[in-house]
Amino acid sequence: MRECMNKIHMRGSIVIREEEQDKASMFYTGEEVGICTQQNAKAFNPEELVEVDIAVDPCEGIDLIALAAKN
Repeated sequence: MRECMNKIHMRGSIVIREEEQDKASMFYTGEEVGICTQQNAKAFNPEELVEVDIAVDPCEGIDLIALAAKN
């Protein structure tokens, strides 16, 4: 998810994060995400990027969702 979010033309900040449920790579509160975090970020004008606050909370039944299964 982090890789995808870091490709979006935005300046994002995680304000609410998921609870630790497994050893998945989690976001942390205050983490910056979006294209502004990339090495070539200076190529983008910060004023042109949308600034957003992001709340990340996992879905219930993530295994079912990952397998596109019925509940």
